[in-house]
Amino acid sequence: MSAWRPELPRPTTLSPPELALYDDARRVAREQLAPAVDHSSPGRLDRNLIRLLGETGLLPRLFPESHGGTQPGEVSAMVLCLLREAVATESPEAETALAVQGLGAYPILQSAQPQVAQRWIPGVAAGEIVPAFALPEPGAGSDAAALLLRAEPDGEGWRLTAVGLVVGFALAVVLALALSRLLYGLNPVNLPVFG
Repeated sequence: MSAWRPELPRPTTLSPPELALYDDARRVAREQLAPAVDHSSPGRLDRNLIRLLGETGLLPRLFPESHGGTQPGEVSAMVLCLLREAVATESPEAETALAVQGLGAYPILQSAQPQVAQRWIPGVAAGEIVPAFALPEPGAGSDAAALLLRAEPDGEGWRLTAVGLVVGFALAVVLALALSRLLYGLNPVNLPVFG
């Protein structure tokens, strides 16, 4: 049985193309995503919902055409915000799934070597791959400089050393990204992401 969803107002300060995107995303969320959520198990990642986000065209709107998306040119924060708000008004659960896909994929899209981005992003945009963020330790919170996960060169690869690692939806994800401190000697130089 569907939960009651109140009628919420639509934004009034958007341009006509932005309003069309908002209205379309909200319609898709109401007609397709919310009913799918009603049939899913609470507290579990719903791969069918992730696939549906891709099939309905919402996920591809977050990614550039060059990586399997439908966004011409660069990724747009405005598009992301409009989609998240529109979907959230109809289904907070579907909005969370949309946000997880974007948060897990954006570091790859922005900073990975081109062949790495081409390997993973089209599958994320299609809803076939579920990425996640790996948080190295609970005490660091949002302070990336306080991370204790260390990355040190090891032959042709890297050795990651951590006290503990928390990965959301660990049993369901295909790709996990871990923020770390890159060490050369004793001086942390930056915070790379490993996937």
